Amino acid sequence: MKLKLNAKFLKSYAFGLIFVFVWFAIAKSLISPIQTDTPNVWEIATHDLYGFSIEYPLKWKVETYGENGYRGFDDLKLLISDGSITSIFSIYILYRESQDASLNDVRLWGDEQIKENRLRAYQRGEDDFEEVFQNKEILGDKDVIRLRYSFHGNMYEEIYFAHNNKMLIIRLQSSPQAFEENLENFNRIVDSLTFTE
Repeated sequence: MKLKLNAKFLKSYAFGLIFVFVWFAIAKSLISPIQTDTPNVWEIATHDLYGFSIEYPLKWKVETYGENGYRGFDDLKLLISDGSITSIFSIYILYRESQDASLNDVRLWGDEQIKENRLRAYQRGEDDFEEVFQNKEILGDKDVIRLRYSFHGNMYEEIYFAHNNKMLIIRLQSSPQAFEENLENFNRIVDSLTFTE
């Protein structure tokens, strides 16, 4: 009788250990960023539907979205992150069509988004928006506006593009601690933007 009890106990103990190890492995893979053996390799992501492409580090995760964007955020067309659920940064590419779009039109669209976010934060008593700078500059052969600000505990940098009837905003959202370390890759992604149509 005692032997049967010990055998049952050992089986359930072994099963319990296996169960814990499997869940630990799953949790680790969800929390840890995607790792590759080629940390400095970059790849091209093309969004055929909206006619643009960018380069990004292969070690990061890229998701593209169609007409309805992501979870009601219709303008979001491409998202780059390190692939973990605890990611401390994201790079968003927002897209809108507008007849004869100008750089000023893109700036007004960006201002509209910031105002909406600030209004929601203000209603919760949390508006802590602070603009760091806004510059007009030339990247390659493109006129752009670069905006940096802090809001709701994060740092943001946005680059505004107008091309034919397209308006694009490339946005870095990062924790303040990780902002500078992600800025170099963000700038390389921005520099790599190519309009395919």
